[in-house]
Amino acid sequence: MSDQSSPHSQSRIIYGLQSRSLHHFDRPETVFWNTETEERYMDQVRERAQKKAREILEQALAEAEGIRNQAKEEGYRAGKQDAQEQVEVEKQRVVKFLDSLEHALVQAKEEVFSQHKDVLFQILRLAFEKSFGVMLEEHRFQALSALFEESVTQIHAQSVVTMYVCPEDTDHAQQILAQAKVDQPALPEIILRTAHDVAPGGVRLESGEGVIDNSISSRFEQVRNIFDGYVEP
Repeated sequence: MSDQSSPHSQSRIIYGLQSRSLHHFDRPETVFWNTETEERYMDQVRERAQKKAREILEQALAEAEGIRNQAKEEGYRAGKQDAQEQVEVEKQRVVKFLDSLEHALVQAKEEVFSQHKDVLFQILRLAFEKSFGVMLEEHRFQALSALFEESVTQIHAQSVVTMYVCPEDTDHAQQILAQAKVDQPALPEIILRTAHDVAPGGVRLESGEGVIDNSISSRFEQVRNIFDGYVEP
């Protein structure tokens, strides 16, 4: 046997009595379940659960927001369409109501006018006569002068003309005749007479060729004819 040691000679390590075996170098140390490990495990579980819950909640909120926006847009379009349709329906109802109301008003007006036509025209005639009478009383001279001038323009007679006025207008008629002879020297001779059938402010001219009646009563008669011949349009 050689004295030189082989390079591959086996070596042996001797442990003391307090040393442990080598099995723990080959595998992790065994973890024993106790209160500390339980708490650590539960903390990890809670952390993972909270994280997952946050993810789920965030996803749910995002989906809910999307659904809400979509519903809002669809609801807006649907609501707008419904509103337009409702407006059109109400518009047609209003048009029909106004048409029926107009027809009813026209019919009612015709009925009222037909029932009270005579009374209405009588009131209008009385009001006209009253107001005209008041105006004539205040402006009798002007009215008489205007009617005389109108009558004179229609005179074609060369013979004597008789002018009739009411007794109360005698002084006014004399003034008018005097001024007329100055302004129109070619006028035929005019004789002034009074007549009780001529209303104040009126005048009637008579000659051998005809009569020119510009009395107030004749003017009233023209107005009455207008009232009597009036037809409701």
